[in-house]
Amino acid sequence: MLVIARHDFAVQSRISAKEAQPCRKDHRSSSSGRKAARFEGQEIVSAGGNTAALEPACLQGQPILSLRTFGKQFIIELPDMALRIHFMLFGSYRIDERKDRPPRLALGMEDGGELNFYGCSVKEVDPDLDAVYDWSADVMSDRWSAV
Repeated sequence: MLVIARHDFAVQSRISAKEAQPCRKDHRSSSSGRKAARFEGQEIVSAGGNTAALEPACLQGQPILSLRTFGKQFIIELPDMALRIHFMLFGSYRIDERKDRPPRLALGMEDGGELNFYGCSVKEVDPDLDAVYDWSADVMSDRWSAV
């Protein structure tokens, strides 16, 4: 029995070694990315949380340009900045639902949806994501290269 654990979004499945298939996805199309993709292009109407890395209110009114993943990182691209959410060892997220504890970062969207992050590190990173990240180094990316 082979256990494949994608800690980037806490997805686990058990499959036999014969069933194992290479799984490479674009950094914009993880399982979470597909569910969260509806938020791309939407404006953040509310922001909160207990992060000390930035003032969540500065995110209000900004449209989400893209949502990307890189390993255990969830990246939110905004017009003037990008946020890196690192899930560390036990981090998690919820789309349109909440846990019974305060989120590290909570984003309310114009369609009434919400994106909540827990047990993670939030950091502002350079908005030129292609300069910051080598997408070919992420095995979950279509750009991944073993060379």
